[in-house]
Amino acid sequence: MDLALLQKAYQNDQAVAFIWTVVEVVSIGADLRAKADLPETRIDAFIVNAMTALPANDFFIQFRAQLLPVMHQTFMRLATGASVKQACSDIAEYTAYLCGGPERAKEFAPQIRAMFYEHA
Repeated sequence: MDLALLQKAYQNDQAVAFIWTVVEVVSIGADLRAKADLPETRIDAFIVNAMTALPANDFFIQFRAQLLPVMHQTFMRLATGASVKQACSDIAEYTAYLCGGPERAKEFAPQIRAMFYEHA
C-alpha cells in the first residue's frame, strides 16, 4: 500500500492507520471466507485488528457515524462476491472525502483506486 499517497490525500495519520486496519481486516476476512489454511498468527491478527485496533482508532471514533453505514454496505457486498480490492478502495476513497471534502476525494480517488487495484 502506498502510505505516502494516503498521507498526502488524508493529511491525517489516524486516517492512514484506519485504512491500514480496514484493509487488514477485509483481506483476512476474505481469506477466512475462502476457508484457506491460515496460520494462527494471521487469525490472531485479524481478531486483534477487528476487535481492538479499529474501534480504538481516533479517526474511526470521530467519524464512526459516517463510516459504519459505508463499511456495512461494503462488507455485505463482499459476502455476495465483490472483490476485496473494490471494498478497500471504496472505504479508502470515502475516507479521503471525510478528511478533505468532495474536492479532496475527487482529486485523490483515481490514485487511491489505482493503488488498491495494483497492490492489494
